[in-house]
Amino acid sequence: MVDRRTFIGLAGMVGLSLAGCGTGNAVTQTTDSPQATEVEQTPSEKPAQPRVTEYCFSTDDDNEYSYWTAIVENPNTSYAATYMRVRATAYDENGAILGTSEDSAQLLLPQHKVAFNQQLGRYVPASVEVEVAQLNDNEFAAWDLETDGDPKFEIANLNEINDGRHTKVTGTVHNDFTQKTDIWVVIALRDSEGKLIDGMYGYAKDATPQDDTAFEAEVFYVAPEHASIEGYANPIVPR
Repeated sequence: MVDRRTFIGLAGMVGLSLAGCGTGNAVTQTTDSPQATEVEQTPSEKPAQPRVTEYCFSTDDDNEYSYWTAIVENPNTSYAATYMRVRATAYDENGAILGTSEDSAQLLLPQHKVAFNQQLGRYVPASVEVEVAQLNDNEFAAWDLETDGDPKFEIANLNEINDGRHTKVTGTVHNDFTQKTDIWVVIALRDSEGKLIDGMYGYAKDATPQDDTAFEAEVFYVAPEHASIEGYANPIVPR
């Protein structure tokens, strides 16, 4: 198991972002995302695996390309996941695999969540399964949120724009760290019952320490009707 000190100098500390909710084009109100499920433990105990809490797949206007969106939580209270891989597998109506798509997060702190959004392929699956690759013990690091830090990488000032062809969300992400870092941003869309129905991703390059950096997230189709949006940050660890 990796010691926390190995990672204390890294900027890629993925936090719960803040979520914007609304039904119009302007979405500016922010609220906290739900807390992760707790697994009480001490650093001497074996860490629990990160797990997918929600996922969905969607298609573009022409039903030509498909996409997947997933939210993953770290349920541990004393361990950070130091590198996490997520895979989506698409199936046809007979259960045959149509294709796979992967994404990753470089550091997921205890009790935090991160979101992923990627293209599946040029097909419409009958079903999709999303899972986190099993982490080895050396891919966890002991981490105390109170003493070792608890950066949130807050996403705010969300504004949704729909021009009849594309849907775009603009906003800002705050870099809590002391170094510049690139930050992937995933915007998750929910229906009126709170169900995850779609997503999109954007990128904030060279986010300045202790400052807000603008980003744009976009899908090249009209997003399905939704009641709320929320943002998740996935910072990239500087080397």
